[in-house]
Amino acid sequence: MRKTGIKIIIALILTAAIHVNAFSQEVIKHSLDSIVSDRNKYVYDYDKKGNNTLNISYRWDEIKNIWTGEYKYEYAYDHNGNQILQMHYHYETNDWINNGKQETTYDSHGNITSKVYYHRDMANNSWKGYSKYEYRYDSNGNQTMETVCYFDDDMNNWKNCSKDESTFDHNNNRIMLDRYFWDAATNSWAGTIKQDYEYDNNGNETLSIYYDWNIATSSWKEVYKHESAYDHNGKQTMYSLYAWQSNKWIGDNRRECTYDDKGNETLAIYFKWNNVTSNWIEEAKFKTEYTYNGNETISASYSGIIKIIHGRLMISVNMHLCMTIKRN
Repeated sequence: MRKTGIKIIIALILTAAIHVNAFSQEVIKHSLDSIVSDRNKYVYDYDKKGNNTLNISYRWDEIKNIWTGEYKYEYAYDHNGNQILQMHYHYETNDWINNGKQETTYDSHGNITSKVYYHRDMANNSWKGYSKYEYRYDSNGNQTMETVCYFDDDMNNWKNCSKDESTFDHNNNRIMLDRYFWDAATNSWAGTIKQDYEYDNNGNETLSIYYDWNIATSSWKEVYKHESAYDHNGKQTMYSLYAWQSNKWIGDNRRECTYDDKGNETLAIYFKWNNVTSNWIEEAKFKTEYTYNGNETISASYSGIIKIIHGRLMISVNMHLCMTIKRN
């Protein structure tokens, strides 16, 4: 009997250990229907497919010497196992009070098409909308639109709040992101930020352009952009930053670099922008040389000259660094 009791206790401990997050939306082991500690108790229930349908949390009332409810969640699912309903309760005056719910819909591919949140109008004992999210997707399952609405209690209807629109290329890289907010004064969408992207054949981002919304013209205006290039190993070999000024791109800073066959940077060149010729001028250059011996000792020499630029004193560099890396 003693050994049997020990086995039962160990089995209960192992079963409880399976549950990592008491209120996770992941599938919980069907046999786990409760967890009890000195001060807390969690109760669960499941449908025939193993979907978690009920989570209840209790705390121990030391004064009344009884378990007192804290919160409760009820869940419902469609025939595909997608969660379509969450009901939220809190415990008050010896009873569960239903104070919120979430309804979710899906398309035929299992993508979420809408989430609607409600709160309980206790005075009228009815549900009132709180917030709503609607989604659209392309044929590859990429989310191309998110629209957010809020419920206007005074007008008793849904009002637009914000919207994101995205476009993807054939490799599922995002190439455009436009964000809008709802302008109640003009009763139309007004932009907040826009981003355009380009990629190389390996999926590395080579161009990103950022825009602001021009209120006067109700159109996008350029702000700044990044340009990048990469070698066949995915190492960045060039980075440039530009700002949009006087209807043209003005360079801010640029860096070019090369690498050896071990992936170490061997050359870094920095540039500044020439406003007269509208092109880049070399500003500083740093060369690094590595020598490897049988003990994998790396000898690195750094050299470079930086002039006084834009009123700032830059330091000339010429040094040698030697370090040894031991193989385990």
